[in-house]
Amino acid sequence: MAFRCGDRFCFIVNVLLYLEFREPILPPAPLLEQLDTVGYRGRKTGRGFRDYG
Repeated sequence: MAFRCGDRFCFIVNVLLYLEFREPILPPAPLLEQLDTVGYRGRKTGRGFRDYG
């Protein structure tokens, strides 16, 4: 699913799930947070888990 909807979308959903349920097993993924912070947001930006360039 992450490949189709993008890293940023997955990160936002991850954060919202954590904020809604406050379950200790649902914290935002550190790797997605790092990718979002440096601007690697998936196919639209050309970088993410892969280099789309």
